[in-house]
Amino acid sequence: MNRSAVNTIKGYFYQFDYSILRILKLDNPNDSVTIEYIEDIDINTANETTAIQCKYYEKTEYNHSIIAKPIRLMLSHFTGLKQNGNQPIKYLLYGYYKSGQDKLILPLTLDSLKNNFLVYSKNRVKYFYHDDISASDDDLNKFIDLLTIDINAKEYNQQLQDIFVKLKSIF
Repeated sequence: MNRSAVNTIKGYFYQFDYSILRILKLDNPNDSVTIEYIEDIDINTANETTAIQCKYYEKTEYNHSIIAKPIRLMLSHFTGLKQNGNQPIKYLLYGYYKSGQDKLILPLTLDSLKNNFLVYSKNRVKYFYHDDISASDDDLNKFIDLLTIDINAKEYNQQLQDIFVKLKSIF
């Protein structure tokens, strides 16, 4: 068994580099980026907050199960905001995968959200996450409107090049 942490560490570097790139691309000096708060990266502007989950799987084929748990966590956050009477935020799942991106059909529908991301099995028991957290179809449709899934992110070295290009343009 290979216990190398190289891929995991590269994933962290990818996330940090993506954070740097998002900082460099801020439109307004009053906008901000928060690391590891709601999600991996949160972008805060005067008008909205976007919580971003960033994934890098250069040796893995995309399957819905890979992003299902992060989507469930985003949905939990969304329903928590709603229950507390807080303003909703936007969510972005951003990731790079070796292949398999064609498995995800966008725009996401209610049935697709439920069947591909919210219904799962554990120890041969089927769970309906949306029922467990009392999320109605109306809640789920509102969540879908706030969720962007981009599984066609740039490869590690290309993203690094984008940072260098942006830095050169700034300085």
